[in-house]
Formats: sequence, C-alpha cells, structure tokens
Amino acid sequence: MKQGFWRHEWFAGLIISVLFLVIADSEIIRALEYAAYDWGVRHTQRDPGKKIAIIAIDDKSIENIGRWPWSRSKLAEMLDRLASAGCKVVGNTILLSEAQIDPGLGIINRLINLYETSGLSKRSDTALAELGKELQAGQSELDTDSRLAQSMAQAGNVIMGMQFELGTPLGKPDTELPAFVSKNSLATGQTESNAGSPYPAIAATPPIAELGEQAAGIGHLNLWIDRDGGIRSELLAVDYYGQT
Repeated sequence: MKQGFWRHEWFAGLIISVLFLVIADSEIIRALEYAAYDWGVRHTQRDPGKKIAIIAIDDKSIENIGRWPWSRSKLAEMLDRLASAGCKVVGNTILLSEAQIDPGLGIINRLINLYETSGLSKRSDTALAELGKELQAGQSELDTDSRLAQSMAQAGNVIMGMQFELGTPLGKPDTELPAFVSKNSLATGQTESNAGSPYPAIAATPPIAELGEQAAGIGHLNLWIDRDGGIRSELLAVDYYGQT
C-alpha cells in the first residue's frame, strides 16, 4: 500500500521551507533577529586600550563649565590642551553649521574701526596704546569662531562631522558642496544603478567655512535607524548627487 505524499520527508521539508519563506521578512523574525543581535552585543566586550579617549559633554561637564552651548573659545581651549598633549587625531562630532556671534562683537568692531580711523592708534601715547591692545583682546575673545579656527589650524589634525538629509534625489542639488567638503569625496567607481552604491542624500549641512577650511577631514554623521528605533549598523558613505 502506497503512502500519501504528505507522509514523505521531502514534503515536510517543503512545508517548512515555504513557511520560512513566508515569514522571512515578517516582524516576528525581524524582532528575533534584533533580539539575538542585541544579546550578542551586550555580552561581547573588547578593551579599547588607552590610546582612545572620549571627551563627553555630560551633566558633570555642564556643571563645571556652564550651560550648553559653550562659547567656541572653550572648545578652542580644549583643542589647544589636546594638541599640547600630543593627540594624533581629534574627532569633533559637534555640528558647527552656524556662526556663533556674540552681541558684543559688533560693538567692539565699531570701536576698533573708530580707534583706527580717528588716528588714535597712531599717537605715541601709552594710554591709547593700552586701549588699542584691550580692544584687540576683546575682539579676539568675542570672535569665538576665529579663535576656534586658529586652534584648528595650529593642531592640523581635527576631523569634523556634518549632516546630510537622506533620500532619493530628483534633478540637481539646490546648492553645491563647498570645496572644503568636496575634497573629502571618495572615488568609488559606483553608479546609481549599482547595488553597492552608497545611500543617496538630497541635502547637506556643512560646517561654516571658517572652520571647515581648517579641518583635516570632514565626514558624515548620519545614523541608520532600524524599524524598532535601534542603531545596529553604520552608513560608511553617502552619495550626494554623484559625490560620495
């Protein structure tokens, strides 16, 4: 007497295979995959060594230095200390896409202009000379972007971060990337049709030019967020209208 085909091992294997094909991209399987990955990460430890230091902006730092955002002259002081300590590379993940303008800088600039155009700077008077020095010192203290740019230029090893808006581009970009960003592009040899192409971006927010021009390198800080809100992978590169 012949057995029904449903009693054969190959039929059971077929049913199991079809079942897994059906649920392979389901939320259940994805949740199990995420849970297994998270468990593995939590139970895996590696010693980063003593050659890497993370300088965090935490509650203790804010308590000691003051409320955020700090003056960029403070960032310059930190960078000067790192440079003097012999750091090989400094990675700055703070987005510095807007100028930091102190309200008093405009007043100081007008006073300096008056000091120079009125001829007071040319007089051989000790008091006036001291006044000029104080005005210059005040300008340097309030022009925090220039202060930080000067420290970055002296260090020569600062890597800055910037943000892109991810998405499928249509047409041409609203603005071209500045030269200090474009010089960090990679020659990948990929095209938009390649499966291995970097993820596309439709907009970019670079650092201000005064700082970006002093950076030793600039990279993106975009995060790849999974469906459950977790971050388990990194975008190695993004494509901005043909520039990677």
